[in-house]
Amino acid sequence: MPLKDENFNLYIPNYNGFKALILMILHSHPVSMIPMNLPDFLFKLKRGLLPKYFIYSILAAGYNHLSDVSEKKIQNSDNHYAQAAVQLCNQDYPISDVYTLWSTLFIFVYFLRTGCLSEVSYFIWRSKL
Repeated sequence: MPLKDENFNLYIPNYNGFKALILMILHSHPVSMIPMNLPDFLFKLKRGLLPKYFIYSILAAGYNHLSDVSEKKIQNSDNHYAQAAVQLCNQDYPISDVYTLWSTLFIFVYFLRTGCLSEVSYFIWRSKL
């Protein structure tokens, strides 16, 4: 059963669904997954130690790879995940944190996939990269 984030009214897949999504992103966007240490990542994911903006940016980038059709129906669109990730990144803004930089990459992948190049340039400018 997916978890619901009440602040953004978004659903987060359960551990197994998210793990399958990560494995699909590893195959479809291997360059974006270079910083990943898979066992450490899964450990942090299972215990809820990853920042929400990072989770949302992964969901935005890999939304089209969600494997369970019923879970995809429950989910909001990938645009909502991207906007939530951008909003949280702008609030927290720990620019030296590896998750912020990695989130920027995932959001960049999402915006390039959707063709929203103006959003990409704004987000990169806002992130000071």
